[in-house]
Amino acid sequence: MKLTDIKLTRTKLQLWNALCELLFNEKREFDTLTINDICQQAFVHRSTFYNHFSDKFHLFQFGYELTLSKKSGFSTASRLLSPFETIVNVNEQLMFPILLHSYPNSLKPLIHEAQKKEITMNLTLLLEKNYDLKLPLEITADLLTSVYTALSNYVISNKMSAQEADHSFRLFIKGGLITEL
Repeated sequence: MKLTDIKLTRTKLQLWNALCELLFNEKREFDTLTINDICQQAFVHRSTFYNHFSDKFHLFQFGYELTLSKKSGFSTASRLLSPFETIVNVNEQLMFPILLHSYPNSLKPLIHEAQKKEITMNLTLLLEKNYDLKLPLEITADLLTSVYTALSNYVISNKMSAQEADHSFRLFIKGGLITEL
């Protein structure tokens, strides 16, 4: 990796960490945060922010997808069959409740797309291991993302534990949507 790549990555992470600090430690509302707030927290000039991100939503998307990538240290089966317990473990590792957190409606489309991308990747890994999907990949990913989102809302609102959500998710999956060849 070149020195410029390291510097770019370090600056992006610095901005992401500043956003997390504002959201989770200072309990600031995302919708009221400004680019200046994030830059001040990160000790980065505003123009530097715009060298890396078009807006705070782009920064959030980068960081959220980076956080989801932390789940890659878990097996495909864990990520797909126990997604909520896996998330609890990732949140504990990061020491921020980034996943399974109540976000404003303005971020929900970004979160939905990131989750769908991750679920699609996990399903693709299963297909490579000779599993069969009863519906096309895209439809299966949409269905699982919708169920995942619904269960996430129950966990976030404390109506269901991570273990109960995983059990419900497995029931949905094992209802014939995915089978081993």
